Amino acid sequence: APGVPAFTVRSPRPWAEAKFAAGEVLHFARVEDLPAEARVERRSLKRRGVKSLLGIPLRTGDEITGIIGFEAMRETRHWSEADVTLLRLVGEILCSAIQRLGAQAALRESEQKLAQAQKLEAVGRLAGGIAHDFNNLLTVILGFSRPLLRELPEGDPARDDVAEIHSAAERAAALTRQLLTFSRRQPVEQAPVDLNALVQEVGPLLARLLD
Repeated sequence: APGVPAFTVRSPRPWAEAKFAAGEVLHFARVEDLPAEARVERRSLKRRGVKSLLGIPLRTGDEITGIIGFEAMRETRHWSEADVTLLRLVGEILCSAIQRLGAQAALRESEQKLAQAQKLEAVGRLAGGIAHDFNNLLTVILGFSRPLLRELPEGDPARDDVAEIHSAAERAAALTRQLLTFSRRQPVEQAPVDLNALVQEVGPLLARLLD
């Protein structure tokens, strides 16, 4: 209907920004009445066919947290002091609600991150427990394979098998240490790795598995 204000929220231009920052209400029944220093705003409003303008800064405490703007497009309009008071109140309620929703969203995000961190902590404890038990089994395997290697003579067919068992147990022990590190039960010790030697070690095992 003619004269009904259209709700808009626009980024203020330099002149309007200074006015809003000072807490001033911009109320012009005719955009032609905007002062000379507001020529940029006046030209933009007239180009869009705006007849009247009302801009109200919104406060949350002592801070300006938003601006609510109304424009009459078909005919000029004058907003009374009661209109301005009511619109400011509605705008501040909306602004407060938006801020509260934002705070609630931030709280939910923090809770989700905390839950994820707790899940990772639980996985770490579980991995640490499994690694600890597995390490006990590897200790037994290594403990029996070492004396067997010393007792079996070179050329004995069983020696190669025992050596493979011992090597696999040592690699498993290294993986166990990584799990214990992940679960924070063992300090991190960084060391260079010879990839060529590592590939050569697992080569015989992979060859048997792939046959």
